Amino acid sequence: MAVSHKKLASWYLQMAHSLEAGINLSEALRMAGGPPRRDTMNMADNITAGFAIDDMLKNVPSWLPQNDRYLLSAAGSSGRLPETLHKLNEKHLQTSENISKAILASIYPLAVLHLGIFLFPVLDLMEFDVETGTSMNLDRYFSALIPFLLPFWFLLGGFIVLVKKSNPIVRWVMGIVPGLRGYRKAQAIADFSFALEAFINAGAPMDDAWYGSGLVSGDPALTKFALTVSQEIKKGKAPGSILDTSRVLPFDFISLYKNGEKTGQLDTVLATLTHQFQAKANSRLAVVSFWYPKLLFLLLAIFIAIKVVGYYAQYFEFIYNFMD
Repeated sequence: MAVSHKKLASWYLQMAHSLEAGINLSEALRMAGGPPRRDTMNMADNITAGFAIDDMLKNVPSWLPQNDRYLLSAAGSSGRLPETLHKLNEKHLQTSENISKAILASIYPLAVLHLGIFLFPVLDLMEFDVETGTSMNLDRYFSALIPFLLPFWFLLGGFIVLVKKSNPIVRWVMGIVPGLRGYRKAQAIADFSFALEAFINAGAPMDDAWYGSGLVSGDPALTKFALTVSQEIKKGKAPGSILDTSRVLPFDFISLYKNGEKTGQLDTVLATLTHQFQAKANSRLAVVSFWYPKLLFLLLAIFIAIKVVGYYAQYFEFIYNFMD
């Protein structure tokens, strides 16, 4: 059973408030609502039975995102669970907002595409004959419509399933579509910055923080680089000394990170980077939402114009033949 980002955000916030009020984790899990009740009660029972948080998380169904498990595990080990729960609340609220914007932005282009599909067969069904005149074969409309409509619905449904399962194909598609490529990159860095700050605040070792943040980013190139940094940290190097070799992190990220590392304000800098790149991602998404529907509408207008010209060409040919 899937749990929405809004419900997860509320669940994390409820548990954070309970823990801050002095309620133990087992009781906080029993009190908070959102995910399936049976699962949260099982989680509470495991904690009561003496399970470590890592072991408890292994038994949670797939509605709990893998990225959240990394952060909860680190926070549970360091005793900084409330802070991490607040961070996860913020993250899921932001994700829920982005999804809502994406859905609203998709309504208009999908409506335009459906309009084009429904209009496509109409003019082709008109026939001109010298003896019978003009006829509209409406009985053939649906048989002409279905070969276009059903494949479109099939592709649309398949893409929605891939998005829900975070399939790599979706990342590949976003990587080749102008506008979405920039959004995906900015969003990956925002997620990476958020996770790195959360891991550090949760008390995770720096090498684990970098490795875990790379996984959370969902970007293969960034994950690979984060693993390299993690390995270099284990050798005693500071992350800032390695960042100049990066081809996946932009200059402003590297510069601010180094400053934060030198001044001891890395968590503050990472919070700033998270907001900066999230704003950039939102801006890219807004541009895509503004221009792509207009492009689709323009293409539909061109298509209709071509069809109308073809219709009148047939009509004038019919008139010519009739007069002849």
